[in-house]
Amino acid sequence: MYQEIRSSEFLSRCKKTLVFLSFFLLLLSWFLPISMMNPVPLNPVHSGQLVPLSETPVYLKSEVISANISDIVRERTEYVLQNSENMSINLSIALPFSSGDIYGYQLPANVTLTINGSLGAYIWSTFNYTDSHGYNRTCYAIVFNLTFVAFEEKIIVANYSRVFWASTGLRVYNYITETAGFWNRSIEQAQFNYRLDSWIGSISISGLEGYSSHRERTDLIINKEFYDWSPTENIRITFDLGGSPNNPFSWFIIVILLYALIVITTLYLNIRRRKKTSHKSSIMLFLIRSSFHRIKGPYLFQ
Repeated sequence: MYQEIRSSEFLSRCKKTLVFLSFFLLLLSWFLPISMMNPVPLNPVHSGQLVPLSETPVYLKSEVISANISDIVRERTEYVLQNSENMSINLSIALPFSSGDIYGYQLPANVTLTINGSLGAYIWSTFNYTDSHGYNRTCYAIVFNLTFVAFEEKIIVANYSRVFWASTGLRVYNYITETAGFWNRSIEQAQFNYRLDSWIGSISISGLEGYSSHRERTDLIINKEFYDWSPTENIRITFDLGGSPNNPFSWFIIVILLYALIVITTLYLNIRRRKKTSHKSSIMLFLIRSSFHRIKGPYLFQ
């Protein structure tokens, strides 16, 4: 009975290990894509905690997103912000990026920001928001302050590049459009231009329904324009450069899977060994009892 309880405990530990590892790998895969997001208006007075504004007369009038995507994503984002009232407005702006360079990509270290053609200053900070599914998201963002005079329009341009670790295999590019909802107004015009360099594998695109595309040699060109647009779906481009990924992240997953295999094998062998030991002990106990009864038996009738 005791051995059965111990065997049950081993099986329970094995199941918990598998559940934990599956959840951990799923969590990592959630953060794998390279992601950029639409700008977010912030309260200009903050102390480390970036708080989105619930209401502002400034709105996101238009945007043009252009990117060359391969091992390196070279992206140019242009946003036109418009003050709709006859008054001066101060606010901060966050341009968020998905966080964590251990997940197969790096945060941009070379962001160039211009405001109406002049070089702009910014700081890096963390930004939290609740996405359309109700999940709390944490990401890094560049943050800068702006002052709008009455009815002023400002053009914000950010240039940067981000690196995939692997030179082959699956790639996922995300552009988070849902953060445009913080402006509480539709975008008058939005344009997306993508060039997938040396594209040789399968491709899947969502969030750009009705896009146009054509080939330029081995490159795939994707274009899409929206008008009076309120985003309801983030943009996601999944493509394959051929072969399997060969990067530290994939090796990390392999190590975890090997560890799980070793743990499960060890537990299984322990269970088998304990069952054999229990079986041998039962046989020995039976033989001892039988011998005892054979020796003691004749004396029971004296």
